[in-house]
Parts: sequence; structure tokens; C-alpha cells
Amino acid sequence: IGFDDVDKPTLDHLLGILDTNSISIDSTIQALFPHLSLASHSCIPNCEHWVTGTQATVRAKRKIKKGEEITIRYSYLSLHRILLKRVIMDAWFFSCRCGRCQDGSEMGTHASSFKCYNCREGFIQEVKDAEPEDCYQCSICKKTMSVLKVRAKATHFRGCEDSASIEKIPSLVLEMEGKDAHPLYHSVIELKQRYIEGITNTGLNEHICRTVLDYSQDLCRYMDKVNPGVSRMRGRMLFCMAKVNDWFLKNCPQDIEPEARTKGRQEMVKTMILARKMISGYVT
Repeated sequence: IGFDDVDKPTLDHLLGILDTNSISIDSTIQALFPHLSLASHSCIPNCEHWVTGTQATVRAKRKIKKGEEITIRYSYLSLHRILLKRVIMDAWFFSCRCGRCQDGSEMGTHASSFKCYNCREGFIQEVKDAEPEDCYQCSICKKTMSVLKVRAKATHFRGCEDSASIEKIPSLVLEMEGKDAHPLYHSVIELKQRYIEGITNTGLNEHICRTVLDYSQDLCRYMDKVNPGVSRMRGRMLFCMAKVNDWFLKNCPQDIEPEARTKGRQEMVKTMILARKMISGYVT
């Protein structure tokens, strides 16, 4: 690297700092941002960050109290905890203990839980201090599932996320929900987000618009719990919702009262402005 007096232990130490504190710009470049690297990880952080070229931006997601630790998310938002734990340990060598990771229901979303294969009513979720081979259990009928089976099913659903075209996503979502996923399961949410952002760039019709609004309701419930506050993800969703509402305003029956139509148009414009602010990095 151009320094003749650097010994191997020192070089290993420097490479360790780079590996655990840098951010990937693309598949070939890693950048180290001294101030950003000081931020700790949380799965429900109070800030979000992104990199544009060689500039890193950090934005508060909500009001931060004086003395409160600045946190960002190091890894994926929508990933089953059994997979995310391994990602975090392999990349940063720690186990997350944030409120979301400590809550077996993931803040009430059950986003890392499967519908019970036995009673179909409860959720298969992690049980603390259980036997290693059966540490996942239904919240109602108490049927268990091994760690290996949970990891295999989570991995399978993860692999489904990129397996369908935009138009085929609704069918895939129904198929996954028939195989123990549910409307707020991580991979299902990932597919719904991809559908909303992709399909609204095509020709809209009433069926598509109603599907977008249905999926948006699930995304709102999900983000309110596991990704609360301002975010570019929420901004993109709001932007798509505004486009759909605009379609309804232009194509809705003509007998709607002019006052209601005007109010709907005003709300749509407000949503569009808010969405653009969130996406652009505007700080309130």
C-alpha cells in the first residue's frame, strides 16, 4: 500500500477498521466516513443515512433528545431476524439488542413470524431460553418448529423476492401467504413495496390502483412499527399513493360533488409535496 514500515498486525488492524466501519459505494469501492462511522446501529434508528457519490447524508427520522445516542440501521430493514442476526454478526461482530430484536413479535407486526402450520391462528415466533432444537413456538397451540426449519423457510421466502415480474407479484404474494407467510411478513412487505413503486410507472387502471392502496395500508402499518418517522422509503410510498389518488380523481364518476373533488385534489397535492421532501432529503 506504499508504506514499507507497516507490519502485518497493524495492516490487519487497519483492514478490520475498514471492513467494519466503511460503506460500500458500489461493488468495487468502500468509503470511510469518520463522523458517520461513529453512529451506532439500531433496527429502529433515530436517523437514516445514504451516500450520493462521495458524500454521506444523515437525517433525523424524528426529534432526538439532548444526550440521546445517534443511531442508524447498518443492514436490511425487511429481513427475518434469524437471517439478519447472522448478517450483523458476520459483518460487524455483535448481536443486536435493540427493542425490536428483543421483542419476539417485532413490535406487534410478527414480521419475522410464520402463521402456524397447525392451528392457522397463531404465529410461530422465537421463544427465549427454549431448547435449541425447538426454540420457535406457536403463540396459541404451542406447536414448535426447529431453528433449521425456520431458517430454511425464511431463506426460501427471501429467494422469492426477486423471482417474479412486477405484474406477477400479487399472485406470488397470495402463494406465499398460503405457505405460512402473512400480510406483514418481511418478504411479503418487500414484494409489496416493489410492486407499488414499479406498477405506478406503468399504465394504471382501477384494479391496479386498488391493489396499490391495499398494499399501501399494509406498508403503513409495517413502517409505523418498525420504520417509524421520516424516511425515503415512506416518501416513495406516499408518492405512489398520490399518483393513484390522482388517477381516481381524474377517472372517478362525474357525479361526485365539486367540493369533494377539490378537497381530494388538495390532499393529493399535499401528499405529493410531503413525499418529495422525504425523498429529497429535506430536513424539517
